[in-house]
Amino acid sequence: MRFGPGVREFLVFVKGSTPAKTIGWRTDIDGLPIVEETGFAFASQHEGRMHACGHDMHMTIALGLLEQLTTEQPKNNLLFFFSNQLRKMKLGAC
Repeated sequence: MRFGPGVREFLVFVKGSTPAKTIGWRTDIDGLPIVEETGFAFASQHEGRMHACGHDMHMTIALGLLEQLTTEQPKNNLLFFFSNQLRKMKLGAC
């Protein structure tokens, strides 16, 4: 894990029962510098920030999968990478 001013990233490793490979899942934790004007109950609570691209879906899928893995161990290893730095590093974030 790395934590510091503006840095929030961590890895979650799930050991497989009979691993032949390790499968990775990357997800971003960030908000775009957009004023949200949707009026939705789940709108951003941070002025001038909005989750306006697919990152929320990526995060939802990753967290749902991790929750499922608390009840059944996967065959292969899984490595989850959560970061707020990918957009800044221009590594494929939208």
